[in-house]
Amino acid sequence: MNDKICLIGVNARYSHSNLAVRCLKNALDKHKIPSEIVELSINDRIEQAVDALYLKRADFYCFSCYIWNIAMIQEIISELKRLLPKSRIVLGGPEVSFDNVEFLKNPDIDYIICGEGEKALPALIKEPAGFPKEIRQEGCVDINAYSCLYESVPEHKIIYYETTRGCPFSCSYCLSSTIQGVRYKALEIVFSEIERLAAQGVRLIKFVDRTFNANAERALAIWKHLAGHYPAICFHFEVGADLLTPEQLNFLKTIPEGQFQFEIGIQSTNEETLKAVNRPWDKRKLFSNIQFLVQETQIHIHLDLIAGLPYEDFAAFLHSFDEVMSLRPHVLQVGFLKMLRGCRIREQAEKYDYVYSKRPPYTVYRNKFLSYDEILELKKIEKMVDKYYNSNCFMHSLTFILQQFEKPSDFYWKFGRYHEKNGFLERPVSRRELFRIFLDFYLETDGRQAELFCEILRLDYVLCEKSNPSWAQYRSNRDAVVKLLKNEKFKENYGRQVQKMTVEWFDFNGGMWLLFRDKQIINISEYINEDGGTQWKKF
Repeated sequence: MNDKICLIGVNARYSHSNLAVRCLKNALDKHKIPSEIVELSINDRIEQAVDALYLKRADFYCFSCYIWNIAMIQEIISELKRLLPKSRIVLGGPEVSFDNVEFLKNPDIDYIICGEGEKALPALIKEPAGFPKEIRQEGCVDINAYSCLYESVPEHKIIYYETTRGCPFSCSYCLSSTIQGVRYKALEIVFSEIERLAAQGVRLIKFVDRTFNANAERALAIWKHLAGHYPAICFHFEVGADLLTPEQLNFLKTIPEGQFQFEIGIQSTNEETLKAVNRPWDKRKLFSNIQFLVQETQIHIHLDLIAGLPYEDFAAFLHSFDEVMSLRPHVLQVGFLKMLRGCRIREQAEKYDYVYSKRPPYTVYRNKFLSYDEILELKKIEKMVDKYYNSNCFMHSLTFILQQFEKPSDFYWKFGRYHEKNGFLERPVSRRELFRIFLDFYLETDGRQAELFCEILRLDYVLCEKSNPSWAQYRSNRDAVVKLLKNEKFKENYGRQVQKMTVEWFDFNGGMWLLFRDKQIINISEYINEDGGTQWKKF
C-alpha cells in the first residue's frame, strides 16, 4: 500500500494537542499503514490551513470533528476537494457520529466514521471500495491495545491523556452517556505512558477521563504514583467530588501547590433539575468534600455550572450560583447548555420547549423555564465572574465589596449591568482598566468607605501588576525600610530573599507595612514597630 494518510486535528487553541488523531495513528501503525499527523488551530486562516494540507498531497485526509472546529473543517474540505478531487475526505468524531444526515449529503465528504475509529479506519484504508459512506464501528475498542503516541511534544503544548473510556453516569446533556460502562487502561500501561511523556519535558497533562475517580482504589494508586515521581508536572483531572473517600482526601492534603488541578462538574444544586438530567449526587457529601479540598489542600479547584437545564428558572439558577460561590473555588465556570448531537436532552427539546442555535455549538436561547432575556442577563454575570473572580487578581477587593451585598449574584448582576451601561462589554478591556472600572463602580454605587476600598483595590493591583496604579495615592517611608533591613529577626527570617521583595505602605486600620514575596503578604509590623504595630485585617 502506497497511499499517503494525513490525520488532521483542528484544535481550539495553538497550545492544545489532539488525542484522537494520535490514537488513530497508533491504530494505523499496528496495521503497518504509514500516516502523518497535522495539527492546526481554529485561529489559523483558511487559506493557510488549505495550503499546508495541499502540500501534503495525501490520498486520505482524515479530520477529527468537534463542535468548535466543524465549521472550519467544512470550509477547508470544500477548498481542498476542489484542489485535490481524487483525495478522499474522511470525517470522524462526536460532531459527525450522531444526527449526521446533513454531512452525508455533502458530496465533498467521502466517508464518515461514527463512534470509535481505531478498528474502522485501518479497515477503510485497506479496502475503501467495500465501505458505504457512513461507517459504524461494531463493538468497543480495547483501550489497552493502543498506546498513547506523543512524539517530540513542544513544552508549550497541553497534553491530553486518557486512562478510561466511558462514564459511570448517564447525564442527559453529556456525550459520555452514549457509551455504556467504563473501560480501564491497565495501570502498568498508564505508568509507562506517563513516564514516556515526562521524559519529553511535558509540563501539563490533562486527563480526559469523564469521572477519573469512578474507581476509588485505582484513582488513588495513580495519584500516589504521579505525586511520587513527577513533581515538576501539573496534572488536571475531572473528578466526582461526592465520590472522594476519606483515604483519598487525607492523601490529597500532601499534594504540593501546582501539581494537581481538579475540575468538578456541579452543574446545578436544584434537586428537580438534577433528577431531570439524571445527575444525582449527595449534596452534603459533595459540598463537604469540596470545602475540604479548598480549605485543607493546595489543589487548584475548578467548579462548573450549566445554565439552561430543565426546571431551573432564573431565580433557581442564581440560587445554585450563590451556593456554589460560597465554596470559594479558585475558578467558577458559568457555562450555557449546548444541545449536542447524540445527547438525550437534544431529543427532549420539544418536551422542554428548547430553542437553540442550529449552528455549532448549539447554545440554548431559551426554554420553558428561562427566557432569552434572562439568559442574556446570566451572560453578564458569567463575564463578570470570568473577568474579576477567575482572574484571581481581585480577591481582597471582591471579598470586601461582597460584604455590602446580600448575595454574590446580586453584586455580579449589578456589576454586569454597570459594564453594559458604560459600553465595557462591547470592547476589549485591559486588566489594568478593569481595576479602574471596579473603583468607579464602587464610588458610583456605594462610596461610603471610598478611601478604604481604594487601598484594598490598590493592594490587589500591586499583587497583580507589580506596580502602583495611577488612580491611587500612595506613600513610602525610607527610614522604615532601612529599619526593617537592619532588624536582626527580619534578616534571620527573610534575609536571603530581600532581592525578591517589595515593601509597600497600605492604610488599613491605622496603617501598617506589608511585604510581598511571590504574591504572598507578610506582616512585618513587628520588625519596625516596638509594640508590634496594628494587625492587618484580611478583608
